[in-house]
Amino acid sequence: MYNSKCITTRQIADFIQTQASVKRSDCIAVLDELGSALQHFLGMGEKVKIDNVGIFKCGIRNKQGYEDHEKLTASTLSAKILFSPERTTSTQNGVTRAAVAMLGDITFEEATDYEAPKAETPAQP
Repeated sequence: MYNSKCITTRQIADFIQTQASVKRSDCIAVLDELGSALQHFLGMGEKVKIDNVGIFKCGIRNKQGYEDHEKLTASTLSAKILFSPERTTSTQNGVTRAAVAMLGDITFEEATDYEAPKAETPAQP
């Protein structure tokens, strides 16, 4: 279950600073420019692969819900960003399996203080 807060650029920079010999200010500068770089290359029709993260590419969305491709025009389409996370493969007993690389070290534990939402009961007439 997600909480309502998102991890910020500063928090990511703080984490990277502890993992590598790079100052937080340098990390923030690079992360701030990452969005501009993605926009530039995606706008040129390129796919962008970031190692250990995945591939970003631009797609199109039909805003009007038309199924007939002849009705599609520039005004009925909008851009969207598609993301494919990097995958790793392993072979065991002759079976090759792919897994999302970023999920490899994630583990789950049962929360002891969690209460399931109570079901609403219909009002009695």
